[in-house]
Amino acid sequence: MDSFIDDKKEKNLAKLREIRRIRELNDIRKVLSSPEGRRFYWRVMARAGAFHSSYTGDNNATNFNCGRQDIGYFLLDELLESEPTILAQMQREAKSKATREETEDNKE
Repeated sequence: MDSFIDDKKEKNLAKLREIRRIRELNDIRKVLSSPEGRRFYWRVMARAGAFHSSYTGDNNATNFNCGRQDIGYFLLDELLESEPTILAQMQREAKSKATREETEDNKE
């Protein structure tokens, strides 16, 4: 009898975890649905080092960067799980923004 109760409890917990995960992924999709959300998400991933090496030549700085980069990879992984095709769009938007800002900077 205990096995039946344990199995039922485990299934209920699994279902609850699945519901929570769906909600988390939907939260990310909501953020990514707007240009502002995509810009913010991209900035945080970039700041966390998701797109460049963490190596500096100094062990302490490299270790610090690796910790920060782990967060960047987490955000990237969450993005790819929730909305896999959006990364290419975010890359295009970031490149366009950088080009626009460079043009503005050169005008002054």
